[in-house]
Amino acid sequence: MATGGASESVQRKHASKVIFAGFGIVIALMLFLAASTLKRMERIDESIREISEQHTITAQHAHKMYDLARERIYLLVNIGHTDDLFAADELAIRFKTLEYEFGQIRQKLMTQNLLQEEKALLEEQRLAAVDTMRLQEIFLDLVFAGKKEQAEEVLIKQVLPAQEKVLIALSQVIVMQNREVSAASKAASEQEYLVRLFLLIGTGVATLLSVGIAFYVRESLSGLVRGLSDKSEQLRLSLRDLEFQKQALDEHAIVSIADRRGRIIYVNDRFCEVSQYARQELIGKDHSIVNSGGHPKEFFRDMWRTISSGTIWHGQVRNRRKDGSFYWVDTTILPFIGDDGRPDQYVSIRTEITAIKKAEAVLMRDKAEQEALVAQRTEELSEREAVLQKITGAAQDAIFMIDHQDRVTFWNTAAEKLFGYSREEIMGQPLPPLLMPTQSEARHDAAVDHFIITGKWGLLDKTTELSARRRDGREVPVDLSLSAIQVKGEWCGIGIIHDISRRKETEAELKLLADTDALTQLPNRRKFDAVFAAEISRAQRYEISLSFVMLDIDHFKAVNDTHGHQTGDFVLVELARIVSTHIRANDVFARWGGEEFAILAMHSDCEATRHFADKLRTLVADHDFQNVGHLTISLGLASYQTGDSIETLMERADKALYMAKSGGRNRVECL
Repeated sequence: MATGGASESVQRKHASKVIFAGFGIVIALMLFLAASTLKRMERIDESIREISEQHTITAQHAHKMYDLARERIYLLVNIGHTDDLFAADELAIRFKTLEYEFGQIRQKLMTQNLLQEEKALLEEQRLAAVDTMRLQEIFLDLVFAGKKEQAEEVLIKQVLPAQEKVLIALSQVIVMQNREVSAASKAASEQEYLVRLFLLIGTGVATLLSVGIAFYVRESLSGLVRGLSDKSEQLRLSLRDLEFQKQALDEHAIVSIADRRGRIIYVNDRFCEVSQYARQELIGKDHSIVNSGGHPKEFFRDMWRTISSGTIWHGQVRNRRKDGSFYWVDTTILPFIGDDGRPDQYVSIRTEITAIKKAEAVLMRDKAEQEALVAQRTEELSEREAVLQKITGAAQDAIFMIDHQDRVTFWNTAAEKLFGYSREEIMGQPLPPLLMPTQSEARHDAAVDHFIITGKWGLLDKTTELSARRRDGREVPVDLSLSAIQVKGEWCGIGIIHDISRRKETEAELKLLADTDALTQLPNRRKFDAVFAAEISRAQRYEISLSFVMLDIDHFKAVNDTHGHQTGDFVLVELARIVSTHIRANDVFARWGGEEFAILAMHSDCEATRHFADKLRTLVADHDFQNVGHLTISLGLASYQTGDSIETLMERADKALYMAKSGGRNRVECL
C-alpha cells in the first residue's frame, strides 16, 4: 500500500515538472510573440510611410493639373495677342496637347484612394473645366476668325473667371492632401505608442497568468489522477454489464454479423439452434443459405439498397431450416460505417415470430370459424391471454377496442404507427374526434347511440372501406373490420384497420392504364366515349355549345408501306404532341383508332371550331416529320344541335370527314 502511494507521489512530481517545463515553453513563445509583434510595428510604420507617399502622389497630380491649367491660360493669352496666324496655330496645337495631358493626369488622380470631400471637389473641378473648355473653344474660334477684340473680351470676362474656379478647386484638393498627410502621420505615431504599451503590458500579464496556471494545475493534478482511477473502475463495471447484456441478447435473439459483401463472419448459438446449421456451415456463406424462396427478389434488393446506404432496415422474413421447415423472424439490420464512409459490417438481430405468424393466420379466418375456435378453446383462454397480447402487439394491422361510451380500451403497436397516437395518449379517449373526418362525425355519433342500446351497427361483421384521419391531419384510406362483443352486459366494439393506401394507388394506376392509349399516351376510345356521353348529356340539359372533330392523317398507309410501321408509330406520336400543345385545357383530345383522332371542343360552336381546326391543319402541314417530310390531315366536325345524340353527332362529323377526304384532302369540313 505504501509502495503504491510512493509510486503515485513520484508520478505527481514528474507530472509537475512536465507542466512547469511546458509553461516555460509557453512563456518563451509569448516573449517571442512580443518581439515578433514589435518587428511588425516597424512594418506598420513602413505602411504608414507608404500611405503618406500615396497622399504625396495625389498632391503631385493635383499640382501638375494646377500648373497645366495655368500654362493653358498663358497660351490662350499669347494666342490672343499674336498677329502671326502660323504662330497662333502652333500655340493652339500646344494648347490641345496640354488639354490631353491635363485629362490623363486627372484620370490617374481619380484612381487614387480619395475622400468623399476630395471627390466632390474634383467633381466641381470637372464641371468648371467643362464650362471653361466650352468658353476656350469660343475664344479660339473668334481669334482665328480675326475678331480679336471680341476674343479679348471673352477671355477676360468669361474664360479667366471660369478657369479660376478650376484652379481654386485644385488648390483646395492640394490643401486637403497636405492636411491628410499630416493627420495620418500624427495618428500613426499615437497608434504605434499605444500598441507598444499595450503589447508590453499584455506580455507581462500573460506571463503572470501562466505562472499562476502552472501552480493551479499542479494542485489539481492529484485530484485528476484520483478521478481517472474512479473512471477506470466505472469502465470495468460498464464492460461487465455490457457482457451480461450480450449474454442476455444471445439467449433471446438470433444474432449474426456479415462483412461488406454479405458473407457471414459471426453467428451466435441461437442462430445455429433455430436454423439447425452448425457454425462452420454458416461462416463464410451469405444469408441465402436460409432463404425460403417465399419473398420476391425485389424484397431483398430493397433491403440491400437500404442497408448499403447506411440506413437501418426492419422487416419480417420467412426462412428455411436445414430440414426444410419454415420459420419466421422479425429482423433488424444495423449497418456499421467504416472509415471510408461506407458500411463495412452488417449486424442482424432477429426474433423468431413463427408462433405470432400462425396466430395471425388464425385471426384471418372467417368469423364462424373464429367463434367455433373460441368456443372450443374457452378453457385455454387464461393460458393464451399472454400469447394474444404478444400477437396483437406484433400484428401488422391496427387493432383497437372501444367500450360502450365509445372510449378506447385497447390500442396495439400497429395502430400507433398508422395513426401517430401512442397508447398512453389515446387510452380512455373518445375515438371519433381523433380518427374520423369531420364530415362523418354526426353520422357516427347516431350509429354509436344505436349500437350501445341494441348491439347492432351497419358496419358490423363486414369489411368497410372508409377514410380515417391521422394525427397530422392527413386522411388515409383503410379497410375496417368491426365486431361486437358484450363485456359486463355492455356492448363493446373490436376493430381491425388495414391501410389500403398502396392498393388505392395501384387501382388508380390501373384505371389510368385502362383509359390511356399505349402508343400516344392520349385518352383512348373507351375514355373518350365516357367523357363524350357526359358532355353531350350536359349540352342537352343546359343547351351549351359543343363540337366534335374527327381528324385523319392523309395517305398514312403510304407512310407505313414506304417507311415501315415504326416510322408510322413515330408520326402518330409526333402528331399527338403537336395537337396536344395547341388545344385548350378543357378540350379532350383522344386517339380514335389507327390514324384517326378525335377532339371534343367544349363551349365552341361550328364557326369557332372550324377556325381552330384549320389552325391545326396548317400546323401539321408546315411541320417536317423526321424521315417522312411533310404530311397533311383532313378534319370533319359537327356542332351540337338540339335533339342530337352521340350517334347523330358522330355520324355528321364522319360525313364531314368523308367530304374533306373526297374534296382533295388537307381540308376542314363542317356539318
